[in-house]
Amino acid sequence: MQITVDPKLKALIPPLSQDEYDKLEENLIADGCRDPLVVWDGLLIDGHNRYEICQKHNIRFDTKDMMFKNHDEAKEWMLWNQLGRRNLTDYDRTVLALELEEIVKARAKENLVQSGKQYGKGSQKSENPIKPVDTMKEVAKVAGVSHDTVAKVKKIEEKATPEVKKALSEGKISINKAHQQVTGKVKKAKPLPEAPEYSKEEFERDQMMQSIEALQEENSELKARLAVEAMDASEEEKTATAEIIADLKAEIKTLKAENSALKSNRDSYQNENTQLKKQIKYLERELKKVK
Repeated sequence: MQITVDPKLKALIPPLSQDEYDKLEENLIADGCRDPLVVWDGLLIDGHNRYEICQKHNIRFDTKDMMFKNHDEAKEWMLWNQLGRRNLTDYDRTVLALELEEIVKARAKENLVQSGKQYGKGSQKSENPIKPVDTMKEVAKVAGVSHDTVAKVKKIEEKATPEVKKALSEGKISINKAHQQVTGKVKKAKPLPEAPEYSKEEFERDQMMQSIEALQEENSELKARLAVEAMDASEEEKTATAEIIADLKAEIKTLKAENSALKSNRDSYQNENTQLKKQIKYLERELKKVK
């Protein structure tokens, strides 16, 4: 069979990374092409990377014929098939969903036409109106992202360089970051709070507390030395005991520092958890809008 590759249809497929392509090539050389390529009247619909590799290494392959009404229907099948891949980034899924937008718009227009034919003007007040399709909602639902993300990816597709799009597809840059680059809308960092100004009384109090802590430390060491000296033991045993006490003090100091760090991390995690809960509530509201 003579197979034809349509460059426009091939461009719909998110490209494999070099590692993914090399692994696919390795598997095809070792095991052959086990899955048939999908064609429509000789036009390749699915299996472009496999076809390219099979041609390169003269690997035998089978084909499976699909029937479509027209080119748009074949394109829609390709897009839905690609959206079923598990390794797609949010960017790739949104780009594919946006390719479906024109098809969704056409369907929306047809819905309104059919509604007008069946119920006339004011069809929304009729008993069985055909609801108009919200294309933005449809695209967001297909891609599994928010409306805001769809809008950002649209802008990225319009203005971003091929290098930025490639980085997005490979997950090396976020959609938000890319959107900021192409629009120049970089969020300004919140100014750092000014350092608090200590009064003379507060400064003296801090100095006094530090002096008290230092005296407590000296007092503790003195008590330890007196306790060791009062022991009825040899000098070697006293030295060993003093070393044990010093090690225990050092360990206590370390544990106190670790405890303080854990408390700080706990506070940080609690703040992060609060932010995540807010984000979940926002996404739940967006999901309800989609439904």
